[in-house]
Amino acid sequence: MFSRFLAAPLLIAVIAIGMGSGIDAIVKAVAPEAGLMHLLAWRFLFGGLISLIVFRAKRRPMPSAESFRFHTMRGLFQLGGAFLFFFALTRLPLAEATIIGFTAALMVPFVARVLLAEKISGAALMGTCVGFGGAVLAVSGVPVDDTLQEGRVVGLVACFAAAFLYAVILVLLRMRATKEDATTIAMFTNVVPAIFLLPITFGAFGAPEMGDIPVFALLGALGFAVWYC
Repeated sequence: MFSRFLAAPLLIAVIAIGMGSGIDAIVKAVAPEAGLMHLLAWRFLFGGLISLIVFRAKRRPMPSAESFRFHTMRGLFQLGGAFLFFFALTRLPLAEATIIGFTAALMVPFVARVLLAEKISGAALMGTCVGFGGAVLAVSGVPVDDTLQEGRVVGLVACFAAAFLYAVILVLLRMRATKEDATTIAMFTNVVPAIFLLPITFGAFGAPEMGDIPVFALLGALGFAVWYC
């Protein structure tokens, strides 16, 4: 009974959300000093290495050429969303950025309508309105300082753009849900951005501080685990 409880989809979702929130908190704490580009490149490098090890250990078959093309496109959306959201975390309070990030789920029905021709139910539309109302309430406070306000506006735009890209990613995943398992999806999600970020990993923005490497490794492990869940 306990094992079935641990395997329950709701519990898995809660664990994934908890790990995602942990990633947000770590990024908020270390990004200003470590550098956003270093953080992105090394987070995906470690996530990519871990996901490849798991992929090989589980003896998954080599994906098709179609899968490579599809997930390369999806990986670019993933990289763009991660960059925008991590950037937003350097401009916004953690709680505010997290709330806006969750609006990605509210955008999914509309993205699915465009990409999958799915109908939007009245209940989904009402829930979306309520959810966005809560998000607007969360961002309604305006800092007094003009400099802070300018940075906050940029952060808000980046955060909502990241949420939209994550909504697109979720819908794209639904298109492949019956063709690839979690191991393959997690592998592509981490490896594709890691490949595109290799110039940064190898010093395009200089070398990272050695003391930051363990933090990047932790972010990579959590990033892999979120998608593996």
